[in-house]
Amino acid sequence: MPIDNDKAAIFETLLSQAIILKRELYEAIYIKIAKGIDELQKLNRSLDREMFMAFTLTQSEFELGKKTDPNYFQQENFDLHAANHWHKVIFERHLKKISQVPPPAPCNTNSLFGIVQAFIAQKASLRDDLYQKLRAQHLFSEAGRGREELEEDIFTQKFGILPEAKTPHQLRFFYQKNYVPGQFLFKAVKDSSIVKFMNKHHLPFISGPSGTVADCYLGVMLLGVLSAEEFKTYLMVLAASLVARGHHSFYEVFMVLEFLKPTQNDYSTRKEFYESMLSHEFKMSSEYQSLLETEEAKQVLEDSSCIPQYSKIANTF
Repeated sequence: MPIDNDKAAIFETLLSQAIILKRELYEAIYIKIAKGIDELQKLNRSLDREMFMAFTLTQSEFELGKKTDPNYFQQENFDLHAANHWHKVIFERHLKKISQVPPPAPCNTNSLFGIVQAFIAQKASLRDDLYQKLRAQHLFSEAGRGREELEEDIFTQKFGILPEAKTPHQLRFFYQKNYVPGQFLFKAVKDSSIVKFMNKHHLPFISGPSGTVADCYLGVMLLGVLSAEEFKTYLMVLAASLVARGHHSFYEVFMVLEFLKPTQNDYSTRKEFYESMLSHEFKMSSEYQSLLETEEAKQVLEDSSCIPQYSKIANTF
């Protein structure tokens, strides 16, 4: 029996929770990124004021405390959502102002990923070209995003992308501070191509393609501090964080990166479709294996109807 979008939304919510709670997967990766941003700032002193403002905005948004400084993100037990907000502000507002980038980390210089990473980082024209592909017109035009802005800000403390009334009680007051999720800032345009696609394939539409991943993908690549597997883990965790805060569903993040896939094989199962967005280490974890045994996961992953196919995605919108 085909699933409905609410069942997919509860599965994605539980998946994001399992990822976020497994801090040992990503803590060291985020510390590397913070150190890379520090090196980037040293090479681009004209950005000092902008970098300070980016941190101040994050400090205020997440109430980190007035005595907290950017070194906070180079330490253990940083706030994941604050870290992603910090990355978003830096790379969304200042990516095109970066004139010099640090050399790739020694661990990357002999890998194909590291070579490509360094090549793109050093060539401004390639950076611009990649950015245009990440911010593809068919996804980020007003019509392409499939959403209309709402006039009223609605605050919540919930975790995930379910509607407030359908969010499990243990997740409804998950965050101590109220926030406004993207889910409550927009409404879906039901006759838009992207909303029709998401509904047809039983995928939650929350606020359309993620601009955050477009900016952060290129920004973190310029730092040259992550291996290919670390980069995949970073993207998975970024997606989980956006799901947790009600901003996007998993595929709204990863659809932006579809054109980067080295092969264009179709997905044979819904489980394979979702696992294409997960890192190998997480898929092998006991947390993920336990999630697979839940009724919420089985209802979604065993659904064989309308599985999104790669060969059709690019020509849909």
